Amino acid sequence: MNRCLFILITSLILLFCAESKRSFPLKEPLFILNQKKRVEEHLPDPKLASILFAYTIGGLKGVPKSVINSHKNLYLIHLFTPSGLHLSSIFIFLTPLLAFLKFKSFNYFFALSLLLTLPPFFLDGFWAVKRVSFLRLLWLVLKKTPLKVSLFSVFILAFCLDFFFGTFKESPLSFTYSFLFIGMIFSNQKWPSIWLPLFLMLGQFIVCFFQDGPFYPLNFFIGFFLTSFFTLLFPIFFISFCFPIICPITKWPLSLFLTLVQTGSKFLKNSPSFFISGDLLFLIFLLISSLNLKKKGIYLILFSIFTSSPLLNVTDRNTKISENFYLADEKKGIKKISRNQKGYKILYEEGWQCSYIISALGMEKNCQ
Repeated sequence: MNRCLFILITSLILLFCAESKRSFPLKEPLFILNQKKRVEEHLPDPKLASILFAYTIGGLKGVPKSVINSHKNLYLIHLFTPSGLHLSSIFIFLTPLLAFLKFKSFNYFFALSLLLTLPPFFLDGFWAVKRVSFLRLLWLVLKKTPLKVSLFSVFILAFCLDFFFGTFKESPLSFTYSFLFIGMIFSNQKWPSIWLPLFLMLGQFIVCFFQDGPFYPLNFFIGFFLTSFFTLLFPIFFISFCFPIICPITKWPLSLFLTLVQTGSKFLKNSPSFFISGDLLFLIFLLISSLNLKKKGIYLILFSIFTSSPLLNVTDRNTKISENFYLADEKKGIKKISRNQKGYKILYEEGWQCSYIISALGMEKNCQ
């Protein structure tokens, strides 16, 4: 089994295991609460202050629902959870600075890694940041030994230890999404870097399948651009949280990024989309497997013959019957049809309005 397929299948299993578990919010440390008050003094706009808190230390308290939905539509909700992306952003910001100051030796880099990766271990929560910090520290320690260990092996070792330490129990979805996307990044090591977005898109297929949401091909470009742009802006957000005096300046890049997210979300809603069904997911697994081309072709033909997607052939067996399913007399005629993100809304001549929600498992109809 190749690395990519191993990560995808394992993540899918972890997601089904995580579905039955719940994570509970932790009490914020006193110094973070005090820092929030200082930021609010210099950034009087409560909306921007709440979004700045969400980007830097996590949590959605005070963030407008429209902003949350915009991030969900673009599958950027992970930006509201401190993770390896946020930590890597700080490294990307500081590494050229060290090079400019002519601090290029391994010892300086090791000291910088300790400075950035050790503090999260003294805080409650922040599981994703701790996970990536542990991975980075483990890699730096093993580099000092004569052992020749690949980054992918270090990744597997770090996540196995992290699992046995109990962080999956504390925050199952955080663990699983970290495993999925970091694993896809390390699976790309033997391929040119230009293939990385494609590997991350395969991870997004798993998320769409699990969340029963649509996949927008255009988001392959929009989401990647916004994530990259956020990586450049996050050091500014983090510094402004630590030193609130510069918050009046920070509100401009913060407002700009927020505008881009909301514009991208509105644009995406009107773009083509499709659902990741179990059949399609199996086909993806088949195509990226290590089987030779001839066997893939045979299995693909058999798959096409014996499989049909419920999205293309919805039957009563795949239809969820609600209590008011039969309220609308469809023979009386349709007055208006409108499309929404999850399916369609139909207004009938006799006044009933029915929502048809199409998912990878079939169709759900609800009338009122």
